[in-house]
Amino acid sequence: MKYQRSLILLLFLLVVGLLFSANPGLQLPASQRDLQLNAGEVINIEYKMSAEPNIFHTEGRRQDVPDFVIEHITGDLGNSFYDYFPGSYGSFPLVLQPSPAGAYDGGGVYCVYHVTTSAGATRRAYYSYIQDGVVTAGPSMIDLSGTTSDGFPGVDVDYISGDPFAAWHGPNPENDPVWVIDLSFDQYSMIGMPGLWNTAYTVIDNPAMEDEYIWPVVKIGPSPNAGMKRVYVVGGNAGPVGPATQGMNAYIAYADYSDVSDLATYNPEDWTEYEIPYMRDWALVNIRPYWDFTITDDGKVIIAGNNFDWGYYEDDNTEGYSENDNLFVLVNSNYGEGSTEEDWDLHLQYANIPVENPDDYFPPDEPIPYDNLYIVPFAPRYTVTTNDLGDVIWSCTYRLSATQANSLYPNQGYVKFVRFSFDTEEFTITDLYPRSENLDAQPYVPWDPEGDGTWEYDDEDNLILTSSWPLYWWNDDDFQPENFTRITEYENWVVAVFQESMKARYFHEYGYDQYATWSDKPEIYIMVSKDYGENWADPIIINAHQNDENYNPALDGLIPTYIYPAQKLEMLDEQWLRIHLMFYNQNDYGSYVQGNGPNTGGNLVYMAVDIDKHTSVDDPVIPYTSHKLYPNYPNPFNPTTTIRFDLPKTEKASLAIYNVRGQLVKTLVDDVISAGEHFVTWNGTDNNNNQVGSGVYFYRLTSDSHLESRKMLLIK
Repeated sequence: MKYQRSLILLLFLLVVGLLFSANPGLQLPASQRDLQLNAGEVINIEYKMSAEPNIFHTEGRRQDVPDFVIEHITGDLGNSFYDYFPGSYGSFPLVLQPSPAGAYDGGGVYCVYHVTTSAGATRRAYYSYIQDGVVTAGPSMIDLSGTTSDGFPGVDVDYISGDPFAAWHGPNPENDPVWVIDLSFDQYSMIGMPGLWNTAYTVIDNPAMEDEYIWPVVKIGPSPNAGMKRVYVVGGNAGPVGPATQGMNAYIAYADYSDVSDLATYNPEDWTEYEIPYMRDWALVNIRPYWDFTITDDGKVIIAGNNFDWGYYEDDNTEGYSENDNLFVLVNSNYGEGSTEEDWDLHLQYANIPVENPDDYFPPDEPIPYDNLYIVPFAPRYTVTTNDLGDVIWSCTYRLSATQANSLYPNQGYVKFVRFSFDTEEFTITDLYPRSENLDAQPYVPWDPEGDGTWEYDDEDNLILTSSWPLYWWNDDDFQPENFTRITEYENWVVAVFQESMKARYFHEYGYDQYATWSDKPEIYIMVSKDYGENWADPIIINAHQNDENYNPALDGLIPTYIYPAQKLEMLDEQWLRIHLMFYNQNDYGSYVQGNGPNTGGNLVYMAVDIDKHTSVDDPVIPYTSHKLYPNYPNPFNPTTTIRFDLPKTEKASLAIYNVRGQLVKTLVDDVISAGEHFVTWNGTDNNNNQVGSGVYFYRLTSDSHLESRKMLLIK
């Protein structure tokens, strides 16, 4: 029987080059360009709270929590004063090597992260290598010859040789202050041990700050060329595009190799690079994409995430919700080859989920109730991957909203699982945390946690709401820069990782003294699915609060923040799977870089959590579904195509055609439509009955409670 060993965490080792030195005169680095800026104004709605706190509790829900043990934990990855996102925003900063790795054993874990060794020191990219819970190499700088500030590194591994590629961004020494993306790889396959890192070189060289692609994601996959593999590096644009303060459109560079030594020096003839289509058009109208990048074994190259129409919400003359707030999957099915819109398929679905206003309660004490409330994805950071069915999957944070998607209710954050199927070309959204007792009651709403369609009021006629806050930091103003969720998988297994700090928030924000002992104790949540993300067990919860049932002594004295899983789960045997994790342990609660804590630093921690597969109980979770808009046929077409859609009830609905810039081309339907199946034909003309040109067009179904879009291609 497996058991948990008592481990003593060795904190704050005095390693050469990793010494603390206080510097109270150091100015807060709030102007660092590589921190994601607030894209627009967020309005935090004030509302009456019940007299007593009401945290959402997972105990007694549908499924048993899987058995688990923390098998390894070590703080030997080193100390750092940079206390904000030690790894990439999107890319995985730790990877599990294959075993064997080429001619050698492999099976270790590479971790990459940025470090400042003292207050005010230059930030550099470091690595550590862990074997069976022990750091056997590092912490060491990756680029020993470098002198510039490295930031937000990610890593991926060659699944044959076991050689990792790491990418990060930093200033261009020849063109400061413009930043570039650098790449290096470790030649493990040459010597059978880590530490032989290639001299880093620039792979994405930004000529000007107008297009400054940073925050890299790196992936290694198959190549269409025999005997070759392909490494991809993708960056997000931190520079302004049109009205957008940060365009966040993506830029890709890729190269083939048979052995990593083929890429030992930068040769522009080896690399293909271009801007991902569609995304600049979004930025030009201040529609900001939040995204991650992944690839598949059959040559699909994928950018996926959600769009948020900041331009719409920053206009004081607009009301309601933008039709451009979409989930999206951009896919190139030819190993990334081809830079035009014809080479990339765009799949869209409206991201905002409408929910009924209970008893017309919101807003309290106002005579006119909101017509609808919405649950909206909000500025999330996440990892996108694919499961073994080929579905694109990610988890992300949603919030309860009213009047507009940037008007948000406090204490209401929800983690959801998003899946896109290439077979059906459909998105599904499933509640992860919180979720209702009633399996059919999705999406979760905080006034009805049982999901039975009833709710209650307190003695002062305040609607009783459960509270949830799925991020490590308690402050409402920091929800945007501090929220993140991560997902990883292997075969049929999928695991989601995030944090919760509602108890700390109750103390700091509302002064509930009964939560004083939670003031610096964020919790780690791990959720497990063993059927590709269809059904989920209740969360594993781990914290350092000694009087709580989820206390784990392995976290004694730690303040875990910024939890990252490895890119793959490890199957240990028939009973156990392992999730490899890295997190930043803050010496004092709150990020100094974000202006929320003292400049006292912390250290990087590796942790391995083993989960009993036999206790991950299945239970059907019904994904949220809505109206149905089908692929047009034929597609491509000339000159006519037929569009099918379903309505669940009789309602006012419209079906319209738009061009790639979002301009209306043709209104096909705008009327009260009966429930059921409908077919509409478009003959390729605009509202003036003029024939339109060849190209990509979007058709959009809109009703009072739903908006959905699809893409089609007219070829003449």
